[in-house]
Amino acid sequence: MNDSLASLPRKVVSGAMLLLDEAGRLLILKPTYKDGWEIPGGLAEAGESPWQAAHREVLEEVGLDREAGALLSVEWRPPMENVGDGVHFIFDGGLVTAAHATSLRLQASEIAEARFLPPEEACALLPDRLAARVRPALAVRPHGPPVYLEAGHIRGGPGYVGAPEAERAHLDALVTPHGDPFAHFDAWYAAAAAVDPQAQAVNLATADARGRPSSRMVLVRNWSPAGFEVYTDTESRKGLDLTANPFGALCWHWKAPLQRQVRVEGRIERLPETSADAYWQARPRAQLIGRVTSHQSQPVGSREALLGALSVDAALYPGPDRPPRPARWGGYLLIPERFEFWVHDDDRFHRRLEYARTGEGWATRVLQP
Repeated sequence: MNDSLASLPRKVVSGAMLLLDEAGRLLILKPTYKDGWEIPGGLAEAGESPWQAAHREVLEEVGLDREAGALLSVEWRPPMENVGDGVHFIFDGGLVTAAHATSLRLQASEIAEARFLPPEEACALLPDRLAARVRPALAVRPHGPPVYLEAGHIRGGPGYVGAPEAERAHLDALVTPHGDPFAHFDAWYAAAAAVDPQAQAVNLATADARGRPSSRMVLVRNWSPAGFEVYTDTESRKGLDLTANPFGALCWHWKAPLQRQVRVEGRIERLPETSADAYWQARPRAQLIGRVTSHQSQPVGSREALLGALSVDAALYPGPDRPPRPARWGGYLLIPERFEFWVHDDDRFHRRLEYARTGEGWATRVLQP
């Protein structure tokens, strides 16, 4: 019995944490003993669990004494040269406050530098094998449920279906008409918001009086059966386009693990001033100062000149005072005339379902890819 136990394979096991600051930036570390960057964490010692390893490594590497939170991702990696196969766990490490961030104590023998970076910038610096499990972990933090990966490929968790037959049935169900396209959108948006912290981001396309198009990414936080709300500087390029040609198109693109698009086209109207006021008051004060300073899409002599104007405006409204909404800043409502729900297919034979307004109702039809 003892001989058979001794012959069992031994796996490499590690535990790590995602630690984000108050600005939503991810903590990454530059080791002294190898090239590249890592997240706080490391290999489990004999008799130590991945959860315990994550706690110990974070304390040793950066001086933060905190228990790991929810499990966010687990990955199995095949054997590499001189290293057996391994199982790697990433936990949520919670928020690093400004006070904690300034008091990080780096382990001089192992850590050369620490940085807080926007998550995608941080992932770009990580080794590909690590970024492959950090990205899905970021998408499900802070509470999970965890994502399971094998050699960089998602095999379980939010958005994963499984066997080919089940996956086909699942994808077909995604483009089964709901009768109400807003209910269809709500269901898709809920799935996107569960795995994508930027699910609100959408491309807005407009055209000027001559029909020349332009597009840009905006945030849509509010919608109802009346339509989708967009708030902006009405003297910006999109604002001028909408004055001359009050039609537009929205396109959400949610990447893996969902791989879906929603397109919405329709007429656009100005929202009441009361709606713009309510939205304005709901935004953070720092964003409002920027909106007062910036005349969107207008040229400026330099970035430094713009920052100087920002400082002047910030001084006019010391915290917690909030600047009033400028008359040029308002809201628009896109009233849908058409929806399209699109699901990716690896063979480019995508699934497409269209809703078109017909009086008080909606007609649906399947579109060829």
